[in-house]
Amino acid sequence: MMGGPFRGVRAGLSAILLAPPTGHAAVGCRCDPCRWPGREFRRPRDGTFDAFGNCVVARARVLLASREERRSADDAQRHLLWYARTDSVYFRVGYNFSMTETKLTDEDKIVFFKTMHGDISLIEFEKWVYENKDLEKIIPAESYFGLIEMNYRKSGAKYDLFRKLESIVSLGEYQRWKLNIILDKALLKDDSFPRLMIEFYDLYCDGYHFLNDLGLGYGLMFAVPPSKYKVDSWDELTSDQKAELSNGLFPEIGNEILKVKDWIDRGKIVLTGKKNELDRHDFKDLRTDEEKKSGVWIPVATESKKWWKFWA
Repeated sequence: MMGGPFRGVRAGLSAILLAPPTGHAAVGCRCDPCRWPGREFRRPRDGTFDAFGNCVVARARVLLASREERRSADDAQRHLLWYARTDSVYFRVGYNFSMTETKLTDEDKIVFFKTMHGDISLIEFEKWVYENKDLEKIIPAESYFGLIEMNYRKSGAKYDLFRKLESIVSLGEYQRWKLNIILDKALLKDDSFPRLMIEFYDLYCDGYHFLNDLGLGYGLMFAVPPSKYKVDSWDELTSDQKAELSNGLFPEIGNEILKVKDWIDRGKIVLTGKKNELDRHDFKDLRTDEEKKSGVWIPVATESKKWWKFWA
């Protein structure tokens, strides 16, 4: 496709657009290069283009992702750069040598986590990526290019973005953040409280066995109410029965939530973001034997075995 200095460029180099074609009339144009947010005409652009007829050379096919016209001395240590001009479109070709460590701020991580969780829309995240001028400097170039060139409006974009983000942030950190959100919301005891208690039970069943008291001991009673109510689900309870069941389990549930949060905060429970051989959530349990003792279930000895009885 390209001659001159681009001939024989090996895999691993990325061609990066620095400016639109000379003479392009940007006024009123709605093509992709002109619609990119936060970019003025003839300023460095971020994104991709492929075989357009109105803004770039029809035969061009280039991956692009850079905002800055200048690089600092630190960048020079990890980039080999040169410039070329072909068909009135300026390109810069760079190769990332050693930028492998991701140093995201806590604020950046929260944006990533909220996007993965669905609290921030794809379009909002796309705008944030373009406006975050420091992002290119703190995540690997390959990851940054992946976020820049992605089509956020295509079918399946949400799944693709999740996979891109989990290669940048720790999936274990994401799960820890998500679990803490659920724990904090459950402490508020608002209208979502019954659903959250059922979610704790589901998380226990999915492998988080450190939730044996909170999920199995208490959460199960919201998923399948005690037999005295003679119903099969929470939705079948009357308003008075729901209030009786919820209020009757406090402050015990609140204390159990605080205990789980303390384990997570002190690193006694470490979520790995991985699944075990049974496709259940994996975690590292660094609690002492005393900390592992149930406050809800007590062992009852029989002649042949031990069984567990709910303590209420």
